Order: sequence, then C-alpha cells, then structure tokens
Amino acid sequence: MVGVITIGLTFYFLKYTYALQGVEQVRRMRTALDSNDPSLLVRLENQRAFGNYLASRPFGGGIGSSGFWGNRFSPGTFLGEMPTDSYYVKVWAETGLIGICLHMLVFGFFIGKGGYVIWHLRDPQLRQKILAIFAAFIGVLLANYGNNVYSQYPVGIILYIGIPFIFMSPEWDTPAETTTSASLSTR
Repeated sequence: MVGVITIGLTFYFLKYTYALQGVEQVRRMRTALDSNDPSLLVRLENQRAFGNYLASRPFGGGIGSSGFWGNRFSPGTFLGEMPTDSYYVKVWAETGLIGICLHMLVFGFFIGKGGYVIWHLRDPQLRQKILAIFAAFIGVLLANYGNNVYSQYPVGIILYIGIPFIFMSPEWDTPAETTTSASLSTR
C-alpha cells in the first residue's frame, strides 16, 4: 500500500507540478508524461529510425557502436551519431532484435528466480536484506526505460555483485528459531 501511494504521489508531483523543474533528471522524467512534449516526440522518432535501420540487422550494429562509445569510436555512422536515450534502445541498437530478446529473457529469469528465492527464505532479517537488493534491481530495470542507468558506474557493478547475493542467499538461510537460539547460546 505504501508503494502504491508513493507511486501515486510521484506521478502527481511530476505531472501536475513544476517543483524542481530546474533539475535536469526531473525535467526529463516529466517529458514522458506529456504526449505532446517535443523531447518525447524526438525520442519516439529516433526509435522509429532505429527500427528502420535495424530491420535488416538482427544482430545489431555491434557492442560499443551506439551512444557515447559509438560517437567516440565510430563517429559519422548512423549508430554513433543517433542518441539512444534508453538502456534498452542501446542494447537493441548494439545487439539487434535477437540480443534485446535474449537480454530481456535473462532479466526475466533474474526477476522470476529472485522472487522465488526470496519467497522461500525463512530468516526474516536475511529476507529483508535480499529483498532490498532485489528491489534496487527492479527499480534500476524500470529506470532503464528512460535513461541508461544499468550500464553506468557504479550502478552496474553494484547490481552485478548483488544478483549473485540473491541467488546465494538460500545457502545462508536458517530458520528464525535456530537463529534466535543460536545467538542466545553464544552469549
């Protein structure tokens, strides 16, 4: 319930107020909530251009061929000059339809298996810690829709380390009663 209220308040803040308009990230998030916003329309047009370009390239343009690195190492090329604006568009441009589908399947596996692992943890303190890592992962995946968050330093490194913690957590899990009695017997 707290999450739904927070999302509702955030939506209201972004859609119906102009508070923090001077902050670039807030201003950018607001562009996605107005279907007539010129910035959103340019992003959608760029995605159509990517779709036309990648229609004959199922494996994309190659890793590092788009965005910042594409502009640095492949200047003057379509992918090097076209802004990606999103992590998913970047992955799509670099790896094509096959790569983005594989990428989404891997993320889907992480979400499904991570949720299953967390659901079956018995130690409430461990569950809360692993749930925090899992929530951060889900939040970054959602933020990737509008920005290239996952591959930025240090977010990517933290999540690359956090995902194994989620999958290794059953090894550290102990029943709540055992944890309490064990901690009392060591005192």
